[in-house]
Amino acid sequence: MRLTEKLNLALNYQVAHEFLNMAKYKVLQSYFENLELDNLANKFKSQSEEEFGHATRIIDYLNARLGGKYISQDIESPDLNISSVSDLAKIYLETEVGTTESLEMIYELICEEKSFIDKDFITEMLKIQVIEEQEANKFLLKSSLTNDLVLLDMVFGD
Repeated sequence: MRLTEKLNLALNYQVAHEFLNMAKYKVLQSYFENLELDNLANKFKSQSEEEFGHATRIIDYLNARLGGKYISQDIESPDLNISSVSDLAKIYLETEVGTTESLEMIYELICEEKSFIDKDFITEMLKIQVIEEQEANKFLLKSSLTNDLVLLDMVFGD
C-alpha cells in the first residue's frame, strides 16, 4: 500500500516541526552558553541534536516508503521570550507536549486512512516522546526548586 497524500503531508509537517524544535533548543543552548553554564548548554545542545535526529528519521522513512516524498519546507524562526529559567523550562515542556500532540494527530490520521503499515513507525516516535516529556517535566521541577543557576548547572553535570 502506498503512503497516502494526507499522510505524506502530515509527515512532512512533522519534519518541519522537529526542525523548529531543533532551532528552539539551539536558542536555549545559547541562553545558557551566554551565562557560561556549560552543563545546561550541553543539555540543550543534546536536545537539539535529538530533534535533528527525529527529523532525519522521518525523512528517511518518507524516502523509503512507497508513495512517500520529502518536501523541504521553510522553517519558521523560533520566537522565544525568555526572561527567566522558569520561562525557559515552560518552553521546553510545551515544546515536547506539542510534539506529542502532533504525533498523536498523525496516529489518528493513520487510523482514518487505514494505513496500518505506518502505525509501528509513529508508535516508536510516540514512545520516544514519553521519555522526552518526562525529561522536560523533570527539568521544570528541578528549575522551580532552585533560584541558583550554578547549582542547577551542576545538577546536569556528568
